Amino acid sequence: MSASSRSQVLSLYRRILHLGNTWVAKDPSSTTNERSYIRNEAKSLFHLNRDVSEVKVIQELIREAEARVEIGKNSYYSTY
Repeated sequence: MSASSRSQVLSLYRRILHLGNTWVAKDPSSTTNERSYIRNEAKSLFHLNRDVSEVKVIQELIREAEARVEIGKNSYYSTY
């Protein structure tokens, strides 16, 4: 993995973990479970793909993760 890809991936991982730590569910009683789900899903998917070395695959995985973050952020902000 190139240095710029590594930097991109680490930045994305931090953003996802931050989202998982600040998430507020539509039903407040579900917030803890949803936060845990976001963090665990991120950890398992990043762990699953840690050995990917092909640049095109890495970029596709980054695009997919960024799309999921945007969907999550839009859901998060639409509750306010």
